[in-house]
Amino acid sequence: MGKTKFFTVCITCTFVTSFLVGNDMTQKTRAIILRNVQYGDTSIIVTAYTEMFGIQAYMIKGIRSGGKQSAKLAFYRPACLLHLEVYHNSLKQINFIKETNWDIINPTTSTDVVRNLCASWCVHQVLQCIKEPEANQDIFEFLHDCFIDIEEKTIDVVANIPAWFTLRFCKYLGLQMQGSYSLNTPVLDLQEGRFMTADSKEIIWPVVGIEAEILSKWNKTNDTEKLSSYTLNRQQRHQLLAHIQQYMQLHVPGYKADGLLNILQDILD
Repeated sequence: MGKTKFFTVCITCTFVTSFLVGNDMTQKTRAIILRNVQYGDTSIIVTAYTEMFGIQAYMIKGIRSGGKQSAKLAFYRPACLLHLEVYHNSLKQINFIKETNWDIINPTTSTDVVRNLCASWCVHQVLQCIKEPEANQDIFEFLHDCFIDIEEKTIDVVANIPAWFTLRFCKYLGLQMQGSYSLNTPVLDLQEGRFMTADSKEIIWPVVGIEAEILSKWNKTNDTEKLSSYTLNRQQRHQLLAHIQQYMQLHVPGYKADGLLNILQDILD
């Protein structure tokens, strides 16, 4: 084989190998931390929803080894909003972070019980509903704005965000409830995901009265500031969240409820 032909074959093989294996390229992206779990004695694996790549997992080595490294753990609490520079390889299930900086610092979300629980509810919905690493700018902006609102809005608004968030999140999942509460359609059927007439014989999971009316209004409310006009007691909030959780279980394959519903009922007055 001639030198020129041999060189061409080598270049081709190198290109094909590089294509198949993938190259770890550094990319910058905003990210929302969803979860972190311990890995080994000194490391963690972080799950984040990123602006550029959708949901991703990153290993941070040695961060639990003590000293200055441990101070960086504050970056990776759920609901933290970050700027990341990452080594991204779409063929890998777990990638690595080169550099981390704050996007928006939200310390109250971590220390205030009500804000923390409301953020945890929202994080749980994302983890249950988004499984594939596909970027979606609209979803990212919606999540980003919501976690800023949990940090900055008054408590009366924040207390209503879990129910509102889940309803609005369904829009981006293609699961938005259809129709509106009215005299002609006063019953929300969770199974069908739409408002129906009271005499309908097809209703399986009915929601009626003030709860159906509120769900109808929040389903079409874009601004969290409008949530302050709704004064709900503990039982009403619990019922709204219970209905919404049932709706998610009916429409999201593999959706698993956790203990947050009962905890929120105890905390939110």
